[in-house]
Amino acid sequence: MADYAIYSDVNDAPKPWRSIGGVRLSVEQLNGIMKRSVELGSDTEPDYTSAREEFRNSNKVMDGLWVPMTDEEKQARQNELSMEQQVNDTFKDGDE
Repeated sequence: MADYAIYSDVNDAPKPWRSIGGVRLSVEQLNGIMKRSVELGSDTEPDYTSAREEFRNSNKVMDGLWVPMTDEEKQARQNELSMEQQVNDTFKDGDE
């Protein structure tokens, strides 16, 4: 497995990686995303996009901070994404 960056301070990371959706990440969250990007990607190219999306789908913003979703909230989010995908697939297939 490829190495990934470990930051001791969020400000050490490149500016675009310090937040998601305009909400700042903690250093622990940032490091978790970096680790996950290596797990999802290849040995030579981490998958930052998927890791950030996975983080976004399992966390929510509360009082200006990213916090983990409950299992119920994750399930509701997954159902929402599935419905959106079904709608997108319907329109993509020309069944308007």
